[in-house]
Amino acid sequence: MRCNERNEGLFIKYCDTLASYGDIAACYELGTLYDEGGAYTERNAEKALYYYSSDLLCYDGEALTRLGYLYKSGRLGRVYPQKAYECFAKASSLCSLKGNIAFFDCG
Repeated sequence: MRCNERNEGLFIKYCDTLASYGDIAACYELGTLYDEGGAYTERNAEKALYYYSSDLLCYDGEALTRLGYLYKSGRLGRVYPQKAYECFAKASSLCSLKGNIAFFDCG
């Protein structure tokens, strides 16, 4: 199936519904979509923050690492080094390889 604007919009609604029912993968997918942007979806740091910081993803090392990079990037209006460090530290403690790399790169 070819991707088009309508399909991407339906995908977002579908994932949002799943996330509202506690689907971790759907929540992560939406965070990533808004973080990176899609074929028809603009990057949106605030929406990415909303999904990455969801209670559903509070023990997901990859989501915490992405959240840390989002805080570190300045795309939220300013840089939040302490919040980034905390995300990387938690991701590292959850045995996330990317979290470990980001955590040890903080120095």
